[in-house]
Amino acid sequence: MQITDTITSLAALAFVGIIAVWLYAHAKKIQLPFSGKTVLITAAASFLVMLVFGGISGGSTSSSTASDSSSSSAKSSSSAKSESSTEADVLQSLSKSELKEYNSGLIDSLGEDQDYSKNGKSSYDWATYVDTMVYDSRGLVVKVTSDFPALSDKDKSFVVKHAQGLANAQVAILGKEVDKDASPHTSIYLGAERLGHSKAWNTSEFKWSK
Repeated sequence: MQITDTITSLAALAFVGIIAVWLYAHAKKIQLPFSGKTVLITAAASFLVMLVFGGISGGSTSSSTASDSSSSSAKSSSSAKSESSTEADVLQSLSKSELKEYNSGLIDSLGEDQDYSKNGKSSYDWATYVDTMVYDSRGLVVKVTSDFPALSDKDKSFVVKHAQGLANAQVAILGKEVDKDASPHTSIYLGAERLGHSKAWNTSEFKWSK
């Protein structure tokens, strides 16, 4: 880098110097020891050296800048990905033992909420429509009771969103960090029949079978 810059600077000085000498001699009508043609050739050669080495220097700088920019973009992309980890990302990365602990925690939490409902705490009544919950290769699977299909679509969504909330809380219990608004893709079953599932663009909205 420094060598090419030096050569470019010297070539520029030579080019300017040759032209200046020739113009001065021409104006004062001084006879130079070389012809005007020689001056032009020498000036052209200096100019070419400026172009060639100036291009190399500029190209190296641009390449370095592009490389730095690419590296910065890669780091930003990596950082953004880390910051925006979804619950699905976390759950899919769990080891077998962690997943077993997670699912066991889901059942325990569901049982507690069902007990609260039985003890007269109506805010937990949603839990009485859920039979069991599990996270597997299908995502979060919520298995409901036989009373669930009689609910309106709005009430069905209300129940399942609470089930998702339980799943979100369990992720936090495991010490995992995710977007607070993230929810796993959820499928709702009555026995072997699939009653509904999360919409692709919003896992907290559901499409119900008719």
